[in-house]
Amino acid sequence: MQPYVTTVIVDEKRRIMLDLPDDMPTGPIEITARPLAASEPPPEPLTREWVREKLKAAGLLDDKAEPDAMAISDQEMARLGQVFADVRSISELIDEDREERL
Repeated sequence: MQPYVTTVIVDEKRRIMLDLPDDMPTGPIEITARPLAASEPPPEPLTREWVREKLKAAGLLDDKAEPDAMAISDQEMARLGQVFADVRSISELIDEDREERL
């Protein structure tokens, strides 16, 4: 199999995220990291617009609702607050679920 070569951006915490193609077999692999030489063009900047375009191209972005989106009124926010006011916290629900198994 041919080696898979890609360019990634190392973030401030010296981490990278790498997605491999579907034909890459599972199991042990070897990864080599080297900085790009000054003569090589820098990778595309990771901006919101760049990510949106990639997601849209992959069919993973639903932007149909965006033009219709609008802020809710203070009255609607208060009504939503009342709807969920008496709901127990997720921590309480988890504790209750665990007690039944003990």
